[in-house]
Amino acid sequence: MIQGMFSAVSGIRTNQVRLDVIADNIANLNTIAFKSSMVNFQTVFSRTQSTGTAPVGTLGGTNPKQIGLGVTIGEMGRDFSQGNVQTTGRAGDLNIQGEGFFVLENGGAAIGPSSGILLTRAGNFTLDADGVMVNPDGLRVIGTDEVSSTTTNTSQYVQVPRRLNIEKTYVAGVITSAILDDSTVDGGGGLATDDVSLTTYSVSSDGAIEATYSNGDRITVRTDAGGANREIVYYPSEGGSGFTVGDANLTISNGMQASQLQIQFATVTNNAGLVSVGNNLFSTAVNSGNPFFSIARVAGVGLCDAGGLETSNVDLTKEFSLMMLSQRALEANSRSFDTHNSVLQTIVNMAR
Repeated sequence: MIQGMFSAVSGIRTNQVRLDVIADNIANLNTIAFKSSMVNFQTVFSRTQSTGTAPVGTLGGTNPKQIGLGVTIGEMGRDFSQGNVQTTGRAGDLNIQGEGFFVLENGGAAIGPSSGILLTRAGNFTLDADGVMVNPDGLRVIGTDEVSSTTTNTSQYVQVPRRLNIEKTYVAGVITSAILDDSTVDGGGGLATDDVSLTTYSVSSDGAIEATYSNGDRITVRTDAGGANREIVYYPSEGGSGFTVGDANLTISNGMQASQLQIQFATVTNNAGLVSVGNNLFSTAVNSGNPFFSIARVAGVGLCDAGGLETSNVDLTKEFSLMMLSQRALEANSRSFDTHNSVLQTIVNMAR
């Protein structure tokens, strides 16, 4: 009799947890790139009165006799299915069509069990005063100069030069070479006559950033002839197929790197093994597997889509259905508890 009350209590507790998870899902209905959670139940061990017997001679066998001892939470998983896309028209609003995560530098005090990086599906990024691409909390978006890699470098982050000093060489009126100097990207000194300022930027489907400057010149990155690395390519406003450092017609005089113009992405073996650390961020953990890094559209990463944000994947109809089922389960378990309590009261009154 007492055990029946404990079983009813376990049902009340587990369904209360499911209601807590449902409430969190509904609360995050409009959270960017939110991934809903779900709770699955499983039985706890049973009290075995008999394990059963095998058939002997003319006597048939008997089945086990067991009494279940309630319910417990078997799984609290997160659904990483793709959410819909809400169009915003902003160049810095990005979403991933398919698998993958944006990689952010875990700046300041380390957040969660992972050191160095954090992963997110929320691509609401902006450029700060230094041209660094950051999320709403100021965490830097990590860039890369490699097409794919098993490691990342937190000192490489996306930074679009706000200003460029461009020196062009002409032969018979045709541009033959150029020198790019981004020494003014962090400010300091007045603009020289051949300095230009950033007017707009866009992000391609592989995560490459193309920056356009006030004189019409553009810079971006593309994969080099070897196919393993990204290289800076410069398109002068005069036209042409573009210059790269490998052409010997383009010189970068202040250490500007391809990683400044290429967003890095990551995949893990088990998305459900990631740990949510708040603010739309995830940290790798012991059961997520080590991340693999690449540009978009490579190594299983989906394409990068600009001008829109991934919305929450919460299915409101499903959540309301589960809420009603959990509510009824709570009521039923409460009624079961009351019934056992009434029977116990009857037994106690028998002694009067």
